[in-house]
Amino acid sequence: MKKNYTFLIALVLILLIALTAASALAAGEDLEITDVKVGLKGDLASVADKSDTTTFHPGEEVFIELTLKNNGKNTIEKIDASKVIVAHKDLGIFPTKIVTPVTSIDAGKTDKIVYSYTLLTDLKVQTSEVKFSISGTDKVTSKVTALSERTINFKVGEAVLQISNVKVNGKTYVNDGTTDAVKPGETVSFEVTVKNTKSSGAVVDLSLTATPKDKLKLTNFPNKDSTELAAKNSFINSGDSKTYTFDYVVPVSLAEANYEVTFAAGAKDNNVVIDGDKLTVKAKDHVIKLNVNQIVNDFKITNKEDLKKLETDSKLTFECSEKGQQKSITVVVANTGKTNKNDVFVKLMDGSGKEVTKDLLENIESGKTKDAILTFPIKDLIGTHAFKVQLIGKAGESFNDEVSINVIVKNCDVTLDNSQPFTITEDKGAQAFDLTKVYTNIEANEAVTVTVSSGTKVSANVDNSKKTLTLTPQTNFNGQDTITLTVSDASGSKVTKAFKVIVNNDNVDLPKVSKQEPSNSAIPVTKTGTVVLTVSLSNPDLKTVDYEFVDKAGIGFAGSKGSSNKETFGVTYTFDAKGKTGDHPVKLQFNEASGLNTISWTITIVDKPVDFAKFAGSKTTNPVTIADSDKVPNFVLENSNGMIAFSQDVKLSDVASLADVVIINNGYVSVDSAKASTFNQKSTITLAKSFADPIILKAAGFNANTGFTVCGDCKVVDDSKVSGKFGFEVSGFSTYKVEEKKSASLTVDEVVVENVNRETTVTKTFTVKNIGSVDAINDLKFDASSIASKYKFEIVSAPVSISAVGQETVSIKFFVPKDATGEKYSIGNIVVTGKDAKGVAISKIIPVYIQPKSFLIIEKVEVNGKESGDLRLDEENEIEVNIKNALDEDMVDVTVTVEILDVDGDDLSEESDSFDLDKTDDDTVTLKFDLSNEVVDQESYTIRITVEGETDKDGTKHVTTLTKTVNVDREKHKVIIDAASLSLSNVQCSDFTSLYVSVKNIGKNDEDDVEIRVSNSELGLSSQRTGIDLDDFSGNDNDYSATFNLDVSSAKKGSYPINVEVYRDGKLEESKTVTLTVAECGSTTQSTTGSQQVLGSDASLAQQLQAQLQAQLAAGQNALTGATVQGNFRESSSYTALLGVLIVLVFIALVLAMAVMVLKKR
Repeated sequence: MKKNYTFLIALVLILLIALTAASALAAGEDLEITDVKVGLKGDLASVADKSDTTTFHPGEEVFIELTLKNNGKNTIEKIDASKVIVAHKDLGIFPTKIVTPVTSIDAGKTDKIVYSYTLLTDLKVQTSEVKFSISGTDKVTSKVTALSERTINFKVGEAVLQISNVKVNGKTYVNDGTTDAVKPGETVSFEVTVKNTKSSGAVVDLSLTATPKDKLKLTNFPNKDSTELAAKNSFINSGDSKTYTFDYVVPVSLAEANYEVTFAAGAKDNNVVIDGDKLTVKAKDHVIKLNVNQIVNDFKITNKEDLKKLETDSKLTFECSEKGQQKSITVVVANTGKTNKNDVFVKLMDGSGKEVTKDLLENIESGKTKDAILTFPIKDLIGTHAFKVQLIGKAGESFNDEVSINVIVKNCDVTLDNSQPFTITEDKGAQAFDLTKVYTNIEANEAVTVTVSSGTKVSANVDNSKKTLTLTPQTNFNGQDTITLTVSDASGSKVTKAFKVIVNNDNVDLPKVSKQEPSNSAIPVTKTGTVVLTVSLSNPDLKTVDYEFVDKAGIGFAGSKGSSNKETFGVTYTFDAKGKTGDHPVKLQFNEASGLNTISWTITIVDKPVDFAKFAGSKTTNPVTIADSDKVPNFVLENSNGMIAFSQDVKLSDVASLADVVIINNGYVSVDSAKASTFNQKSTITLAKSFADPIILKAAGFNANTGFTVCGDCKVVDDSKVSGKFGFEVSGFSTYKVEEKKSASLTVDEVVVENVNRETTVTKTFTVKNIGSVDAINDLKFDASSIASKYKFEIVSAPVSISAVGQETVSIKFFVPKDATGEKYSIGNIVVTGKDAKGVAISKIIPVYIQPKSFLIIEKVEVNGKESGDLRLDEENEIEVNIKNALDEDMVDVTVTVEILDVDGDDLSEESDSFDLDKTDDDTVTLKFDLSNEVVDQESYTIRITVEGETDKDGTKHVTTLTKTVNVDREKHKVIIDAASLSLSNVQCSDFTSLYVSVKNIGKNDEDDVEIRVSNSELGLSSQRTGIDLDDFSGNDNDYSATFNLDVSSAKKGSYPINVEVYRDGKLEESKTVTLTVAECGSTTQSTTGSQQVLGSDASLAQQLQAQLQAQLAAGQNALTGATVQGNFRESSSYTALLGVLIVLVFIALVLAMAVMVLKKR
């Protein structure tokens, strides 16, 4: 029973405890925290008790919302929500404020308390426990309710925006770090890096500021415009960084100290929008201390930006018109050192480091500034020039502060003044002028290039190294000409102007006859004929020439008198033989002042030809037997080549010269029927030769060389072959030739297309001939398939047959490609095939050549200063070639070759050095020829000029060739000493030597009174050869040589000048001097003995033998021919006798030589 009581008591106690606990529990739930929400504004989320919040970032404002419920029966008032307990102190004051407070809650009702908390910018990453405790008072019972608590774990993450790095002058400084020392006036560079740490999403509207603590001292920091460093609308993408830079010039008056600067950054989170606005995030401030330190002596340029701005504002860009002015800049210099009232040089240096100007600033107070004025010239400046402003102490020390500026000066165009002409004098050669007198270039140190184009009569050359212009007028030219000068400077300025050149007359050149027709003085004319006398004159000095044709009595012919002062002019008189007989002397007389000699002719009126002797055959009609020259029967003309027998009477009174109208050559006969119509009749031609299988060909015209066809009406009258003659009849006259019959054969001249533009299509015709005299060529085919396709070659038209000795035309067309080389070359062959009348195959290969257009133009060729100049025989010839590059591209490796063709069977050639020719430029090349030792036996010669070069870019070759016929300036009478030499010019121990002299006639006329004289009074020498006849320059016997034996046996040691002279008609033509040296006999062997003496004797013996041989030769000639030595000695019988004498002398020489050898052996 007792146990039961114990149990009951225990049960009662348990119930009492439970009731007490229930009562207590009922009392605590009167005020309950039913929910906790945490988040950014507008984005709150519930957090369970003792659970983690989402992660928040330093600088963000976080809202916490607590939901409270009154579970009691009475209103609870005086609610206390201020008890918030945090586990980590570095969360600071949490919460920052109560945004929405709750003071009372009615029974059964709920309400919400809202806190806000702005995370400190320097919070570390953490998770901290936060406990909220809420209590209130029962309004009825005034009893304080039990605490209602709730705990959350608050998570802090990394700051969204960070100032991750700050550099000063390239060195990184941590927060609150002190920089290395900088000086007043020094430019300090700052770099601030801001980072977006978010894993996604950009921050926008970035704000970055730099704020000095002492703004009054760090003036205008970071710059004078704004403290906002980030550009408007700046943003940084997630995970990225941006660096912002600026320079700051430390105030020159700033005292030594550490100056604090705070960098702050803020932005908006582009991914978080609260109440329509993006969430603002901030970075933790970054503080540095700028360490400013002064040294004893220091200076700084404080207006560098202003000086640079002069450039950008074009204040340092000057026009040509300003070059006469002095320009200056102002440099502001501060004394940034500790020394008060200090001095400094401000210097302006050019790009090479050379001082241009300087200014001394004295007594500048520390922290103060002074202005330096630097003045500099711009007259000779062109383009952009870099200058530096430097600060140098009086002792030469540098303060390591400078500023560079660029000065731009426009070029002044070069100018040319052609208001005054160049004046030179005729025939004074090259005359020089100072080019700087006619052009102006403001910039004295700039390179200037002058080029010149010669005039038509005045050649011009420029020496750019000396800045001289040389003008050379053509020989005998006076008057006015024009040259063109082009001046260009190194900057590209260029000007071209024409200048007048006035060549003053030297008044020393006399007029001269340049041509005379007829050239013969004896002129036959028929009694009804006329003779036109024409004389052409050149008058370089424009002298007045009076002239008149007169008869033998000196009476002028009507209308023949006249006067002229032109440079070139002609004088003409027509003599009418009608009604006249006999000889009629005619003279052309000139006024004495002209210096011209009278020209004489004798005109003889004849009733028949005067030159029967030119047809010297035995069957030629004897003119003595002609009774009536108006009617001569059976007239015959014969020479060694053949004969013409006229079948009808001829009227010889109409023919003054047979050779002018009749030609009988080897197998060839021609009669001029137009001038001698009386010969145009049926005749028999007999050629003095026979033919195996002859054919007679005929051509129209006199002295024809082409156009022959088979003579169909010619009749063979003598083809015996035994007689060695061939005769045939003709119906009338033109030209006939007889040759052996030729088989059908094709011939064609070279097919060349010249001077064609590249990338064009050209057409060409050429002639194909059948040189066969019997058969035609049929079934002709022309094949050009071997020519490359790039030429697009076509045969437009071609014959299918060609008659005997006939010819036909072929037309072709082809394309000239871009890559065609500039010189003549073959593009391939045309193969021609056909058959003769017998079916025998005939073929011919025809090469086709092209030469594309050359852009190397030969503009002018002058011979001895004139385009119409003549070649000279007695002095050096200068041939000037002016070449122009007509291509808009430079030419390189240009050469000029000049050839004088066929001078005594050889071509004389000279080639220039290679040179370059800029686009559109021209140049003149001069090549020289000495013809004094050449056999120049023609009246004129062809000169061929070839210019070659290639383009600088692609090497395309350009070749230009020009030929020019040039006359020889040959006098009527001119005999020269062609050679004069001694057989031994140095003699020793010898009695004889010989002098060889050769003379030559290079004049137009035959000479019949030429004399050679040799003399030396000391040697007693005076010899001559007289009565020498010489043909004109073109004759076979236009030279003569003679050898003079000289006896020097009594001559003393020394040198003897021997005069050699040639005379014509008693007048001295030319003289030369040869020198004979006589050495003392034995002078070279006095100190020698034995074999050396023998050797000396050998030398003397050989010398003596040679002299004796020459003397014997000369003596033999003199003995055989007397005092006069005639030419053509080898053709005489005396030549054989002389050879015998020579053989004997040679035998004697051999015997003496053998004797010498025997003596040597002993």
